[in-house]
Amino acid sequence: MKMLVSMKDLLKVFKAHNIGYFFYNGGNDSADTAFKISNK
Repeated sequence: MKMLVSMKDLLKVFKAHNIGYFFYNGGNDSADTAFKISNK
């Protein structure tokens, strides 16, 4: 089963649980995704 989560939903979860830092490991578009999250 594939789970799709929008950036908006991800940030809501981070805020709700007071998550200030996370580690994102990946390839291809991971740098672009990390950049988008850091600018929200």
